[in-house]
Amino acid sequence: MLGHKIIGSGSEHVLILHDWFSDTSSYDSILPYLSTNLFTYCFVDIRGYGRSKDLSGSFSVEEIYTDLLEVADQLGWQTFHLIGHSMTGLVVQYALAKCPHRLKRVIAVAPTAACGAAPMEENMPFFEDAAQENDEGARALLGFMTSNTYDGAFIDYKIRCWRTVATNQARLAYLHMYVRTNIVQQIQGATHPLLVVTGENDVEGHRLKDMQETLGEWFPNCSFQDLKASGHYPMQEVPARFTEVIEAYLKG
Repeated sequence: MLGHKIIGSGSEHVLILHDWFSDTSSYDSILPYLSTNLFTYCFVDIRGYGRSKDLSGSFSVEEIYTDLLEVADQLGWQTFHLIGHSMTGLVVQYALAKCPHRLKRVIAVAPTAACGAAPMEENMPFFEDAAQENDEGARALLGFMTSNTYDGAFIDYKIRCWRTVATNQARLAYLHMYVRTNIVQQIQGATHPLLVVTGENDVEGHRLKDMQETLGEWFPNCSFQDLKASGHYPMQEVPARFTEVIEAYLKG
């Protein structure tokens, strides 16, 4: 089973997945603000990251989805809320089509759209290099994802974390996953409600307008929340506001 961390003891159960640049430690900044009396949060590290760093696999959307359901089953959670960030936003969209009967409230944070990120293919050697050893490339990527708002300790921390919590194999494989995966056909007809959280300083392709033109078209019951003063990492950039937004939605 995937490695995970449980926070809280509430009756409402929440599974949370992380992005490409970190394991679930990216959510550490929100821990003081969580309503742990109302919710039980399970922060899940996917294969090759964090508590699951030693687990190999196919590193696909389908595999993450299957692993996630195994975690829920082992916890005895027949139904649950689901949150995914960036590349695991693909998993959230896949789950909306595959197991809506098990889902309660669902949130996609700065998600990769179900069509993948095909425009990145033309610069794939740059992204592959950044994923493996090129810290300057990683620094440039983080600049894109935050509109170059930061140039110091935050960027250094993100790079250091990325190199520490994930294997080279996983970073590279998940890059290929979120760039090349196209699950638009699989999600057709999904009507379960979905909240998409965006950051005004995120990179083009992840901003509010981009999400409205993709997920907003594919999911008829999709709503949006755009966070000011945030880029691609609202759980770290504006943690208190991010927590308010997600818990307000989870509470309904």
